[in-house]
Amino acid sequence: MNQTSDLPVSTITELLAFSCRRYPHHPAFTHAGATLTYHELDRLSGLFSSYLLHHSCLVKGDRIALLLPNLLQFPVVFFGALRAGLVVVNINPQFTAYELQHQLNDSGA
Repeated sequence: MNQTSDLPVSTITELLAFSCRRYPHHPAFTHAGATLTYHELDRLSGLFSSYLLHHSCLVKGDRIALLLPNLLQFPVVFFGALRAGLVVVNINPQFTAYELQHQLNDSGA
């Protein structure tokens, strides 16, 4: 039996919820000397998810473009969007205007 079949999850959002329950005080992400625990990630991504669902025009299944560098805000926004049922389109912040326009048009974000 492989390791992944032992996990009681089938989606990335279920994996996040499982990890947050199992390891609340463990570090989830560290960047530039700051650490985000699984508990903090769960709380902050839940708040962002709630904002998206209740204070934006987005609905489950919509695409959302994320144009963020590698900061602690990225996993919060990424998991929050997934928790809201959105499809995340990652965009490289170093894209040129032409590349950005192409990716947005191509993805429907």
